[in-house]
Amino acid sequence: MRSLVDSIMSLGGLLVPIVAILVGGAIAITTMILRHAERIAKIERGIDPDASPRS
Repeated sequence: MRSLVDSIMSLGGLLVPIVAILVGGAIAITTMILRHAERIAKIERGIDPDASPRS
């Protein structure tokens, strides 16, 4: 287990962009899941999810 931590820490300067990519991907996936859930909820209520919002 100690060698795993040492190998990760040896990445040094590359650790920041790697973590940024991982966090950005997690945020994107969460956003897609929430949008999909909202779309399904609209369909269940009989609302057309592709209709333009009324002004």
